Amino acid sequence: MPIRRRSNGSHIPLSSKATTRSYRSHVTKPQSFEAADGNPITLPNKEMAMGVYYLTTLNESLRKPDEEQALFSDYNTAIMAYDLGEVAIREPIKVRVTDLGETKVIESSVGRLKFNERLPEGFGLLTKVSMLLVLRS
Repeated sequence: MPIRRRSNGSHIPLSSKATTRSYRSHVTKPQSFEAADGNPITLPNKEMAMGVYYLTTLNESLRKPDEEQALFSDYNTAIMAYDLGEVAIREPIKVRVTDLGETKVIESSVGRLKFNERLPEGFGLLTKVSMLLVLRS
């Protein structure tokens, strides 16, 4: 059986033109990372702002009466309920959280919990009001 040369093995660019073309097609844009420290350069745009808004707002049409509203003992239980399809990402829920050393039960949503998970340690739990202040600045 003859060997088909195009289907097996890697293609290695040998000429300088082929090397340059390969480099440009496989390496990210030079402006996408900071030269000094390698951190990604991102600027908030409308899509990011809309994503944050969608994730952190409560869908009032999903609100249940207080006696039927889901109450979770911690963050992980709320996330597991979302993963199992028991609550929606924007459904108002009550969850016990520890915020800057203080344990309390708050009304939130899984979307807000996921958003707060990505914030740096010690940033505190952001609520709707404080998120609006952050987004305006």
